[in-house]
Amino acid sequence: MGISKDDALKNRGAILSSANALFRERGPDAVGVTELMKRAGFTQGGFYNHFSSKDALLNDVVGMAMDAGLQDLHSQLGSGDDRATVTGQVEFYLSPGHRDDIEHGCPISGLAHDVRRMSDEAQGTFARGLRSAIEEVRKHLGEDADEGRAAAIYSQLVGGLILARATAASDPELSEKLMEASCEAALQQVAGLSNSA
Repeated sequence: MGISKDDALKNRGAILSSANALFRERGPDAVGVTELMKRAGFTQGGFYNHFSSKDALLNDVVGMAMDAGLQDLHSQLGSGDDRATVTGQVEFYLSPGHRDDIEHGCPISGLAHDVRRMSDEAQGTFARGLRSAIEEVRKHLGEDADEGRAAAIYSQLVGGLILARATAASDPELSEKLMEASCEAALQQVAGLSNSA
């Protein structure tokens, strides 16, 4: 007896959620289909009922994560030109709480290290999501901010967070300094725009 379309969609969603968490935690190359399906609560054989390959799964995970991240960013920044919300987002992004929440944090910093080894399709999905996130930030910086300035601020955030995560266990003091320095540099970029408006 088959399962309903609703149940099939729920099962697919459970696999995507499990894959998203595992890929961010350990990278896609370190996660096999058997482990992934076990975490999702299914047998390995059911994988191919939902995905034609691991590459197809990766593309869907990247797309799902990027869409969710963009929605989160949009709701955190709100609507309109408000640099104060960007300042708040910078401070949140480079905080210990966000650094330590790899599974639920920004998908761009969570997937950036591995995306270059994914399929061309997944890389394209990632790039489109990143471009949308940069544009979302640019809209809140005001008319005097161009895409280059928004990209520089976003790069400061993502780079700082990736390095802070990389050193959190081995050198917590350095991890904190990396977040503080990156936060300060990004806030100066935002303030510089504000002063020139």
